[in-house]
Amino acid sequence: MLTEETKVKLWELAAASPLILWFTLGIIGSAVKLWEVDDEATPVLGMCTRIATIALLALVIRFLIIRHPVVKKVNGVSPRLAAVAALCLPSLLALLPQADMSPLAAGLSSGLALLGLIASIVTIQFLGRSFSVMPQARKMVTEGPYRIVRHPLYLAELVVTLGVMWRFEQPWPLIILAVTIGVQLLRIRFEERILLETFPGYREYAERTARLVPGFY
Repeated sequence: MLTEETKVKLWELAAASPLILWFTLGIIGSAVKLWEVDDEATPVLGMCTRIATIALLALVIRFLIIRHPVVKKVNGVSPRLAAVAALCLPSLLALLPQADMSPLAAGLSSGLALLGLIASIVTIQFLGRSFSVMPQARKMVTEGPYRIVRHPLYLAELVVTLGVMWRFEQPWPLIILAVTIGVQLLRIRFEERILLETFPGYREYAERTARLVPGFY
């Protein structure tokens, strides 16, 4: 006879299975291209970026499986649509034609993407079992990069998108970035609403910590 806790855990795993499959496909895609040299100017940076992508997605899958049970979540379709859009929109870049880049521009693009991936890996280690894609409250995290901004993982993801977008012909990448930022900000609003309702200390934490960019927002 399954306990109530086990039933909840199995239900959460079933609900997360599409995400786990999505990220697994991302790992496979990055692994297949690991040894490809699509840019003679930055082959090492390209390989490091793919390795970092694999490491990040593996961490995401791990924490989706072992994460804390949800305490409270936002109801309605809009919060879920915002989360899914923020997750999937950057993937549209892969459908666009690649741009001709100078060695310097290619290096800057790869370097910025790698920086964002490393920041994401560090951040998700602190977020740990509180990780969630949908706006949900699991456990309040204020350590590590969360001491500086309230949503460091989203900031790191935007840095990755900003780095990658220059490899494709404009203006569609700029449009995708702008829409991604818009839905990410909407996602943050939904997430903060549920965190404020769930954790008494979140309001004080929010008052002393920038939302996304220190000294700006």
